[in-house]
Amino acid sequence: DIFIDENEVLSGRGRKEAIYSKIHFFALSLDERGVGDESVNKEIIFDEMTALTKEFYGTKGFKRISVDFYLLSDNDIDFFGYDRFEKDNIRNAIISVLNNSFESIWIKEAKRLTRHNVKAKAGKIKSLNEKDSKWARKIKRRLFEQFIAIPDINQQVETVDEMFNLHVINEANLAGKHFALAKDAAYSEMMMVNYRERMWFNNIKEIDPDFFEKYGLSNEFHTYDYYAEDSEDYQSLVLGFGQNGRETVLRSYINAASLKEVSTPVEWNAKESAHDNLKNRYCSVKYTADVFDKMMKERGGLFAIRYPFIDCALLGEKDLKDKDETRKKEHKKAFISYLEKIYENHPVMRNSARSKTCYPKFNLYNESCTGKGFHDFWEENVGGIPRPLTYKLITVALGDDETNVDMANTLLRSIKHKIEDKVSKKLYEYLNSETVLPYLEEINRKIEDLNRIGKEKEADEEKENLNKLKKKLKRIKRREIICEFAPTHTTIVVNLRDESNLSRLDWTDKDKEEYPNIVIAGYGFANSHIYTYETIVDNTREMMYNYAYSLIQGIDNLDKLRAEEETEPDKKEIKEAKLAISQPFSDYLSPKLVVDKYLDKVKKAALYLYGNGIQNPKNIRDREQKAKQEWQKLSLYSMESNIAVTLFEKTSIEKRRIFGKGLGDTAESLDYLGRIEHERWNRFHIANGFIYNIYKDKDRKHHNCLVGYDELENVASKEYDFANVYRTFVD
Repeated sequence: DIFIDENEVLSGRGRKEAIYSKIHFFALSLDERGVGDESVNKEIIFDEMTALTKEFYGTKGFKRISVDFYLLSDNDIDFFGYDRFEKDNIRNAIISVLNNSFESIWIKEAKRLTRHNVKAKAGKIKSLNEKDSKWARKIKRRLFEQFIAIPDINQQVETVDEMFNLHVINEANLAGKHFALAKDAAYSEMMMVNYRERMWFNNIKEIDPDFFEKYGLSNEFHTYDYYAEDSEDYQSLVLGFGQNGRETVLRSYINAASLKEVSTPVEWNAKESAHDNLKNRYCSVKYTADVFDKMMKERGGLFAIRYPFIDCALLGEKDLKDKDETRKKEHKKAFISYLEKIYENHPVMRNSARSKTCYPKFNLYNESCTGKGFHDFWEENVGGIPRPLTYKLITVALGDDETNVDMANTLLRSIKHKIEDKVSKKLYEYLNSETVLPYLEEINRKIEDLNRIGKEKEADEEKENLNKLKKKLKRIKRREIICEFAPTHTTIVVNLRDESNLSRLDWTDKDKEEYPNIVIAGYGFANSHIYTYETIVDNTREMMYNYAYSLIQGIDNLDKLRAEEETEPDKKEIKEAKLAISQPFSDYLSPKLVVDKYLDKVKKAALYLYGNGIQNPKNIRDREQKAKQEWQKLSLYSMESNIAVTLFEKTSIEKRRIFGKGLGDTAESLDYLGRIEHERWNRFHIANGFIYNIYKDKDRKHHNCLVGYDELENVASKEYDFANVYRTFVD
């Protein structure tokens, strides 16, 4: 009570609203199994929410507070179910308060009515006649209306709901988010290793420009940039399909959003807009996951029901050994038929749904990854390449750290062995080739001659130089062979609750240099990462995305923000802000597109949406504060959607960096990035069980935007995709 009273005093200067102070309320109880005790946590949270609703709701409105509730769950999270439960809980509390308050007053009114009735009937106490009863009901209705601050009960619920911010989390959900961050961190570490190698490589070029040609080496530095590999299908391998395994593969599917250019080049028509010129230029990159779990029949069945847009094929040991693809082809045919039925009301998607956006295929193998069936599968070659090297992602999530470490090390040793078999043979052939061998033999003869004439010191120096040369040639040629032999990078992620177990993985600094195609990452560290304040509590980044949407949705919001100030709004500045926010997208839709200085327009829009574009602090007093207020109004699912955008930021930035010569400064590159963002949005909704419907209904998980970028009927909705891309232009 003291806190709330002080809160009102601090608002000061005659303002009616109080400062939005933030209270965090955590219910992270664990049960005897060491997982989230959902029933206990739920009871604690909603009892507290009910108590606060009753305490701060009254006939004069609300004492405005802001409380964040964090509930630890064990099961897969039903965001929409919790949203409904929260509002029902608030509704019941409000009705309880209203009824109690009203009944106490009505008792007095009923007594007065009774006295009036007694007097009217000459002192005889009789029951109310029909006319009196109508009058009584009229009084009761009028009194009840006085007790409702806002006449519409649904609006009252929404108003109370803005006081509360419910977050439901479980360990799998937090681990999945950590996976996205850990994968980016591993990529950054790989890029640092590559950077050092590149510097060493370029240094050789500067010292001896003829070195590479002389020894038959490629003059190009061979490396991997897995954000750039959009032309290949994305294949992943998942070992373990418990909660963590499922959440990880879904997060991987969302964050692997990519596009590949169609084979037919587009001829640019200067009379059309960038939007029209670039139609049907890109199609989705396929996503396939091979998943192994000995309990797949149960887990895979529930998964397939929950995610109807994911193509799930349940396979067994027979399928691992059987080379006949008939069954798989029949399954694919059935799924395409299903897609056509889903999109039967859509004029374009019903004909080519798969190419417009990515519906993943999960091959669910009812087989333990320690069994013979998996061994045979692992040892196969695909197009002459060892199967392990065809995967862009390998996830190990078998349940406990000990098992995960053992399995990861087994896979690593196997992959290294497969690479070394190829590399050692190729290196031997190279060092004994007609290109290199004469130079090595010449140096050997020189060493022998020096030893013969007694110049041992000079001979030792030449021997040392020979070893350095061999080491240099092996190092350069090794990278070249691996990059040709392994067509894609392979990221191996290992689910570990204890971060110290990372040191038990068979992966050293030397391995990082010798195997440029492999990236190793641990994720899901319970004590050092996922159960920390910084991980669980909202940060400003996701709030700013939502705030940017609100500015685009109602550009006039800028006027509203200014109207709150004590000074007269600067109309010219507001007009400039509106223009800056809408300009890049307007240009993209206009046939009169001026490519020059397009980057400047994008940066300016980004600054207004995410930075301090409106320089005068009187215009927007506290951007972060307003973002938090907007955040309070969101549903659980909408919050999760905004968090997913932040987890894709690194990918989006890297894709902008590698977009040819454009580097994000043309309408063409913005189109490409906007398409990828829409693909990510589609994948997020598919990974949360949404299906397409001509009418949007989030409660039923139907959405009319779950189509390809070119098939979006409302062109204006693409501006939200652009808004997320703008964020990558702000530091």
